[in-house]
Amino acid sequence: MTDEELIERLGKTMQVAMHLLTKNRELRERVEVAEERAEILEDLVTDIVADIKETVPSTEILERIFKVMQKLEWGEDD
Repeated sequence: MTDEELIERLGKTMQVAMHLLTKNRELRERVEVAEERAEILEDLVTDIVADIKETVPSTEILERIFKVMQKLEWGEDD
């Protein structure tokens, strides 16, 4: 194998490695977002269960759900 062929293979390998590093970073960011969303939803479910046990009116529960969904889907707060 010539030096030129080795350099070409090295270049291709470096491109693949950079692509994988970029993809890894993107996936880590997506996992972080998913974990944050899961935590928010877990808190919501816990609150709803407590509300149901305390017989909170369903309109208040639905309002809480709507607010959380707004925050998750559109990044809106109160």
